[in-house]
Amino acid sequence: MDHREENPIGRRRGYTLLEIILASALLTTMATAAAVILRGGHMAWLAHEQDLAATESAQAVLRHIVRQARQAQAVSAISPASATSGTLSLVMPSGQTYVWAHDSTTDTVNFGIGQADNFLADGISSLTFVGYERDTVTTTVAVSDIRLIEARATIQRATGSQIVSCKAWIRTW
Repeated sequence: MDHREENPIGRRRGYTLLEIILASALLTTMATAAAVILRGGHMAWLAHEQDLAATESAQAVLRHIVRQARQAQAVSAISPASATSGTLSLVMPSGQTYVWAHDSTTDTVNFGIGQADNFLADGISSLTFVGYERDTVTTTVAVSDIRLIEARATIQRATGSQIVSCKAWIRTW
């Protein structure tokens, strides 16, 4: 009598080559899908971070301009509202002239005393300045008539361009 146990189904124990190949293919497919999903999420995160950095850069430039403009005694120079690489010069109570200028070749904004020679921010695709008369409706480039300045910074986002703007009164008393 043979005392060997036989498999009741009549098959050998273990996995066949076909089962191993199918399991490997299924695991590879699932790993690839997970990698694609993770990469897509990472790319969306990076795009959001870049958009946020550009927005914060534009807002920081405008805050800088507004803070100084509110202390300024007069406007000494302003570029036309149609100039996408605008410049602005303000006379401060100390007698110094603060200057902001946009560089379209590098998409940067520079600032300085007397001339705009110090880096302030990057990622700004255009910077425009609009001067308004006392009535806050009539635009002007006559520096003696400017009482309100509007600054507009344009940034490029993943979804398109965005304009960030602010206004500041020039004290004349």
